Amino acid sequence: MLLACYCCSCGGVEMVTQGGRIKLDNTLDSRLELISHQVISFALIEICTVRSFVYFLGASLWLSG
Repeated sequence: MLLACYCCSCGGVEMVTQGGRIKLDNTLDSRLELISHQVISFALIEICTVRSFVYFLGASLWLSG
């Protein structure tokens, strides 16, 4: 049973069931927040991968030198 439905000025809708156990947040703000977390996670993975490769490359050159 739907308890509340909120319309936001940025577009989208928020719905909460009675008791608040299920919440649907389909607003522009929530979508942008989700995308920003995904982009940040991807960037951190890329940075760690590059750092690991540079470290490996440096260690390889030092050992072979």
